Amino acid sequence: MNMINVVSPSRLHLTLIDLNAEIGRVDGGVGITLESPSWKFRQLKRILLRL
Repeated sequence: MNMINVVSPSRLHLTLIDLNAEIGRVDGGVGITLESPSWKFRQLKRILLRL
């Protein structure tokens, strides 16, 4: 069978907010990628025939 497999790691995004802009930056963020848990998708390939 022809299968399409996609594996994607999880990601956490932490928002850092300086509401009164004391350090000169209003907002910012940090992203962290996690190996586990992950998303796994599997789909059969389809061939579309038009006559």
